[in-house]
Amino acid sequence: MDPLDFMLQTIRRIYESDRFFSASSMRQTARTVEEIMRQTGLTQVETLWYPSDGVTDYAGWLMPLAWDPREATLSIVSDDGKEKQLCSYREIPASLALYSQSADVTAELVPETAENVRGKIVLLTSHAPWLPEMMTYVRRGAIGFVHAHIGFLSKYADTPEFAYLNSDSRKWLNYQLPFWETPEKPFCFSITPDEGRQLEKSMRQSNVTLHARVDVQMSPGEIGVVTGFLPGETNEEIVLTGHLFEPGANDNASGVAQMLAIVRELSKTRRRRGIRLLFTHEAKSLQAYVNTLKEKPRFVAGLNVDMVGFSLDKVGEIGDSAPAFPTYATPLLKHIMAKHGFTAQVGGITGIDASLCEPDSGCALTYLAVMGDPDYHKSSDTPERIDNQVLATTFQITLEYVETLVNAGLKEAIELAELVRDYDRDTPHPKNATPAMRYEIALRRLHSVKTLVSSPEDRAKLDEFLRALAPEAVVPQEEDDPADAELAFLYPVKNYRGFFSFEKYWLKDESHPEVASLYQGWAAPAWIDDAMMWANGTRSAWEIWRKLRDCGNDIDLELYRATLRFLQQENYLKPGCFEFSPRVYKKYNQLFPVATTSKAAAAALKKLGVQAGMKLVVHSAFRSLGDFEGGAVKFCEILEELLTNQGVLMMPALSRYPNDGEDILFDPDTTPTRTGILSETFRTMPGVVRSLDPTHSFAVWGKNKLDFVKDHHLYTSLHQQSPLGRLETAGGWCLLVSCSTAVTFMHVVETTENAKCLGSRTEEYDGVVNGQKVRLRGWGWRNGECPAFDPQKIYDFMRQKGTLKELMLNRAHLMLFQLSDYREAYARLLRDPVNGCANCPVRPRQVRQSVPSDWDFEGDRLKKTTAFTGTYTPTERK
Repeated sequence: MDPLDFMLQTIRRIYESDRFFSASSMRQTARTVEEIMRQTGLTQVETLWYPSDGVTDYAGWLMPLAWDPREATLSIVSDDGKEKQLCSYREIPASLALYSQSADVTAELVPETAENVRGKIVLLTSHAPWLPEMMTYVRRGAIGFVHAHIGFLSKYADTPEFAYLNSDSRKWLNYQLPFWETPEKPFCFSITPDEGRQLEKSMRQSNVTLHARVDVQMSPGEIGVVTGFLPGETNEEIVLTGHLFEPGANDNASGVAQMLAIVRELSKTRRRRGIRLLFTHEAKSLQAYVNTLKEKPRFVAGLNVDMVGFSLDKVGEIGDSAPAFPTYATPLLKHIMAKHGFTAQVGGITGIDASLCEPDSGCALTYLAVMGDPDYHKSSDTPERIDNQVLATTFQITLEYVETLVNAGLKEAIELAELVRDYDRDTPHPKNATPAMRYEIALRRLHSVKTLVSSPEDRAKLDEFLRALAPEAVVPQEEDDPADAELAFLYPVKNYRGFFSFEKYWLKDESHPEVASLYQGWAAPAWIDDAMMWANGTRSAWEIWRKLRDCGNDIDLELYRATLRFLQQENYLKPGCFEFSPRVYKKYNQLFPVATTSKAAAAALKKLGVQAGMKLVVHSAFRSLGDFEGGAVKFCEILEELLTNQGVLMMPALSRYPNDGEDILFDPDTTPTRTGILSETFRTMPGVVRSLDPTHSFAVWGKNKLDFVKDHHLYTSLHQQSPLGRLETAGGWCLLVSCSTAVTFMHVVETTENAKCLGSRTEEYDGVVNGQKVRLRGWGWRNGECPAFDPQKIYDFMRQKGTLKELMLNRAHLMLFQLSDYREAYARLLRDPVNGCANCPVRPRQVRQSVPSDWDFEGDRLKKTTAFTGTYTPTERK
């Protein structure tokens, strides 16, 4: 069987059950498609089912109640009580609106302009209203509706060729009635425009009475994703998405049939990548799928195919995921379409089966919907009206697209890069973006081709080619600092996958009136999805606002602010964790003063996990807390109260560490710390003791505190027997306050991993012990940068393992983790064969105080030395 015959046969098989668009028919369609997948040779064939109860939502997309009509008829009742049937669900399924509820009523029919609709059925003829407008009638007392407008592309009904739309076609109604529990239980029938005009004529002459009988079951159920897999040689996958479960042969049995035909053809050839099929309840069940995935899929690229079986104008709508996630997918599809005589009309990509096309998944995906079909969303969308030539041509387009990507490597990536360059020059999207934003989009789209190559050699060649092809840089226009502290210090993080919808909030504008103007059927305004794709914790809300404006969006600032608050309140967005330099904290504390109460700090620390008996080292940029109630003393007291006297509190008391090797005199009782106001305050508080090390001493309070500090001077500064090393051995934790790069424990890991860049007891300084001047050995800093140290990789590793706790306290970024977990994350980097310690040339610095080490590395002990090795009894602060 050739591909065209296969597609036509598949369309007929899907249409046979899908034309009823009920919960039971959806299950039959799923079984049919599963059978076709298995016959095609696919593996992992199954239907994934998700709760559909009118309550559950995924990113605001409300999962509808399962709807199963048993019978529905609408009849005209004459004066003598006889009935003449107008329509029947069993004869023409599109006669009954989706989510109509059970009724058996005889009532007067009134026009849509009637003042009094209470207890009556309303005839709708002027346009096709959506749910909010329909519900205004219901709230005025209407019990049901008769819809007689042809809907989409109604202009064709005035032409001779499509005159049948008036007499033999009726609109399929899928967004007119609530798909959740409502007390009113409305129903709606769909009739032809000619029948509507006849009813209008009859109403002008006398009253018209209708008998509506609807027998449906509407209850919690499930919606599905039918999936199958065609394996490739690697674990990378191309994903093909499209929707089932609607009554049309073109929309969308044609798209699903075409994707099945594609895998059928490609099953005969070599494939570098596998192909995954995901056939959905449009948008909704794909949102369920992406938000319940336990692991990030290996989707490299994809295509969403929607209605490809009829077109009057050979124009295809395709989606561009720019500005937030520009990829090569759209230029590639546009190029292939042009080769086959089709024009591409480029638009946005949200609100369809494209939930995988976002930075979180990294899947380069676009969609194809060939429009110009007068039968779109109508009962006349039948298999007989499929245009074989259009279906065959679009098959060649989609096949070439998938065939290109399923085996793409360096050669194809280079060719795609050239297409990308031409695309962003000829088809700018969005059209009103600033030059700097267009440059950013073009550069990111160009770099998206890198995902198609994997070997280091090919990556290097592609990088060289892309550098030569890169557009000329455009420097963004400098702007003043944001005059909005709330947005400047909010670093939002999207708390869901895919795209957002206000479905859950339809007809509930009294609960969130501040954003009610944004409510719309099907999805949300595109700028919200763009903003949320940028909301990954690395950009402030103000920066995202600037980006939206640079894309040509004219959005009211207060509405933007209200939208972020709404999304945060409803848990679709969470505040990200971020840090600034001390200079920036100082500046913003002056411009936008912020106060932090001791009560809020105690609650935040407790929520983070600081608790009684914990052994804790603290590093801080205390200025990030703004004006802290009670100052540094109070913060230290809060920590001690939370830990109790059964715990241990440690802070670095690092003294001046001269980069030029100048002389210092270290007195553990009087030498101030150089690690900020919190550690200096803690050093002088009652019950605190300090270790003896001229450069890297530590202050300790709590249970068995002397055990941590008393013989620090007999080991290397950051040995496992140093205060920090002993804290790790005792199961210690680390708390960071806005200073993620200032983790002194990193050097304990380096020391115990035998890093050659740190001088172990290789510098000698004067010190004071018990009033006597002595010589003390300290640490030798490295003479270059450490190529292995990458805080982002360390924390990302811990986040993935769930061993890092974070939250924001006003502007302060709090982080809590066990030292042993930090060791695991950092040791991996130190052992890296490329950037790790093995071949690193960095060594300890050389200054006037440099001396040969007095440490026996093989025996891990002190050798003969000129340094003080006597007993040291730390002075306890009173």
